[in-house]
Amino acid sequence: MEASRGMMIFDKSLLSLTVIGLLWLGLAITGCESSAVSETDNTTDNSYCYVCHINYQEERLTVIHEKSGIGCENCHGPSYGHSTDEDGFIPPDVMFTKAKINPFCMDCHKTDDLIMTKDHEPLFVGTEEQSKWPCTKCHGSHRLEARTRRWDKDTGKLIASDGVSMYQQ
Repeated sequence: MEASRGMMIFDKSLLSLTVIGLLWLGLAITGCESSAVSETDNTTDNSYCYVCHINYQEERLTVIHEKSGIGCENCHGPSYGHSTDEDGFIPPDVMFTKAKINPFCMDCHKTDDLIMTKDHEPLFVGTEEQSKWPCTKCHGSHRLEARTRRWDKDTGKLIASDGVSMYQQ
C-alpha cells in the first residue's frame, strides 16, 4: 500500500511538471509574455484563471480590462505555481495591499487623464480621506467573498487557511 501511495504521489508530481512544461513550451512557441489575446479583437483569454475564480468572469473591472487585452497575468503575473496548486496554498505571483492598488493602476491610467474626469476629482482635490480611496472602491472590489486561504500581500506568506487539502490522509 505504501509503495502504491508513493507511486501515486510521484505520478501526480510528474503530471504537474508535465503540465507546467507544456504551458512554458506553448508560451515559448507563441512568444506570449502575458495573457493570450484573440487575433480577431483585443479580448484576452482569462479562462485558465476562471477555472477556480469564476466569480471574476462577470465582474465589471475584469470584463472591461479583458476586452482591452488586459488579462489576469498583466496584473498578477503568470502565477504558474498558484494556478497548478489544486490545494491553493501557493499565492499568486503579485498581490496588492490597499496602498499599492492606485500606484499600480496609474501605471496605465495616467493622472493627467484621470484628473480631467469629474468622477476622479475626489482623488485629486477631495478630502484627505477621499484621496486615499483605492481604485477598487468605485471600480469593482475585485475580492473573493469567501476565502479558504489568506496570504500576506507583501510577503506571500500564508497567514490563514481552513486547513483542507485534497491530499489529506
